[in-house]
Amino acid sequence: MTLISTLALATALSGGGGGFSSLTINEIRIDQPSADNDEFFELAGPPGTNLTGLYYVVIGDGAGGSGTVESVTDLAGSVIPASGYFVCAESSFSLGTADLVASLNFENNDNVTHVLIGGTIPSSGDDLDTDDDGLLDDFIGFAGGGPFIVDLVSLIKTPYTGDFYYAGNLLDTGGPLNGIIGPNGNFAPAHVFKCTAGWQIGEFGTGSTDSPGAANSAFCPVPRINEIRIDQPSSDDDEFFELLTEPGASLDGLSYIVIGDGSGGSGVVESITDLTGNSTSGSGYFLCAESSFNGGTPDLTATLGFENGDNVTHLLVRDFTGVLQEDLDTDDDGVLDITPWSEILDAISLIDEIGGGDQSYGASLGFADLGPNGNFVPAHAVRCEESWRIGTFELGFDTWGVLNEPCRKITYRCGATEDPINKGIPAFQGSGSLSLNDTSAVIYNLPVDSFGVLIAGYPQGFESTPFGWNCLGSSGVRIAYGFATDGVMTIPLDIPALSYSLLDELAVQYLYRDSTAPLGARFSDATLLIVQL
Repeated sequence: MTLISTLALATALSGGGGGFSSLTINEIRIDQPSADNDEFFELAGPPGTNLTGLYYVVIGDGAGGSGTVESVTDLAGSVIPASGYFVCAESSFSLGTADLVASLNFENNDNVTHVLIGGTIPSSGDDLDTDDDGLLDDFIGFAGGGPFIVDLVSLIKTPYTGDFYYAGNLLDTGGPLNGIIGPNGNFAPAHVFKCTAGWQIGEFGTGSTDSPGAANSAFCPVPRINEIRIDQPSSDDDEFFELLTEPGASLDGLSYIVIGDGSGGSGVVESITDLTGNSTSGSGYFLCAESSFNGGTPDLTATLGFENGDNVTHLLVRDFTGVLQEDLDTDDDGVLDITPWSEILDAISLIDEIGGGDQSYGASLGFADLGPNGNFVPAHAVRCEESWRIGTFELGFDTWGVLNEPCRKITYRCGATEDPINKGIPAFQGSGSLSLNDTSAVIYNLPVDSFGVLIAGYPQGFESTPFGWNCLGSSGVRIAYGFATDGVMTIPLDIPALSYSLLDELAVQYLYRDSTAPLGARFSDATLLIVQL
């Protein structure tokens, strides 16, 4: 069975749960060595928040297939304590004192989705996805007094196979995006916890990364690079970089450096910003910009002088001892010969020319490369949960201090048939004529040797066919095609044929044909992508 993330829930999440909008699922343990005595979940929210009317629900599988309610915990009468963290656990819990004791019996051997919901509540054993299409039947398109979802996260054992899971990167969430976490090797994560930078996998053994009733920050990732601008129309007044970590984290000992070219060739240090003496804000974001910056007041003003005409590598390092114009790649072979730091916390190369120009070091250091954007180095780079993305050359989509705007993506899909597809979660690049070529659409469980095409267009006039819904009407433009020789199709996304506005909606859909559809193509489900609402 193919997994399809149910991102149609975004509408409900962005508007549901009046009075509960500040609540989040914060930590979960579903497994441990030997008997599972320490299963628990933790909610975070304002102290004193009354949880009456909310239920903690686990959705997995059952006799009805995917979407079966496996566990329901009624939170009536419970209140978020003064710590801001509410813990519900089994009676055998040994990791602290639970605010609520309940029989959880969490499944740990398949894909499951943990949901905090209110309103009309299903019972254990109810099938919420009766046709097993990856959409929760009772939680689509509702508004007003119906059931609402406050928060959810899916813990994954087998991506793209096994039971469906029903969380993804959703619209208008505060802090980290609601997400998908796992697998941990060949297993579902036993322990997960939420950080400012997103969900993290904890240890299988208890006690080392568990923090029930307290903040998770001690186990959250170190600071990372979150957003960069190196170019813009006219003068580069608004160059900046942004870091993201836990609120109030010290940046002592850290430096932000840029490696490009110089008289020594590739690998030359072009920019150094010492961050000692600074810390992140209450939101976990830290903004450093030029004195000419027009976007507000940065946390640190510095002379950046970012190069934007060649391949460059931006790094966040600890204990930097190098100097400007120092050549760290003395033989220009793409491997750094000198590493004047004790640790690289994060890195990304912004690519102007693949296989040409200066050397780049992001991917070779175990981090990321991004670009090019057409014939140019990316002017704006933003980090999303699953990957880096290219922003716009023009100003206006820069989002320092808040969720990166280009990460707001899938909010709806046209459920064409029961035919399997993984929707790929494409990433956005460029401006004007949009090029989505920094990731691929991957379609799983296709008939072996079937032939298909990926199309893009504007969702209009859905057309019914004997083989499913054509979600794009007559607006579809072919992107790429090929044969699924092993039942899997991977298609690099490149959409130069559409005149595209960043304020429009764009959909992609896969059409394929096999021996069971001799007279017409079968239509996959379509993914609707929204860059900006």
